[in-house]
Amino acid sequence: MHPAARPARALALAGAPDQALREAQAAWDLSPGNEMTELYLTAFRAFLQPQAELVDTAWKLVLSPSALSLAPSILSYALARNGQRDEAMQIVETCTTCSSDNACTNAMHVATLLALNQDDQAMQLAQRACEAHCGLLPVLPHDPANAALQRHPGYAVLQQQVFGDM
Repeated sequence: MHPAARPARALALAGAPDQALREAQAAWDLSPGNEMTELYLTAFRAFLQPQAELVDTAWKLVLSPSALSLAPSILSYALARNGQRDEAMQIVETCTTCSSDNACTNAMHVATLLALNQDDQAMQLAQRACEAHCGLLPVLPHDPANAALQRHPGYAVLQQQVFGDM
């Protein structure tokens, strides 16, 4: 993650998504052309201000010669938040099929599945990430886009597996 994007991510995880969006925009203004910063800005905007233009931005980032592993999940999320359900599911299905052995990468699509009301499928990806001991899992349920995961009946078990007796 680009250092300028870290405060935005921290604010989002702390439950301040509006401030996170402002910070992500400021990071982009400081580092135009940085794809990680643009990915985070696109994700925050898709969460708070879904617009069709974000899909174009996300496609550009996926098709970049230096595309980051996070890019397809931002694309699927932007599609889902803009009502393009079939297209979003196609991206998720393609990514999870191509990376069927990478539970950590697949877990990046939890937000998309939650946005599409596919809560059980989202929980399955999170559970597989837990079984694979993915480093992103402690952060995943705290992302505002993944808040619905905490309402899933299986969340208590997942929380126990990830955080223990906190």
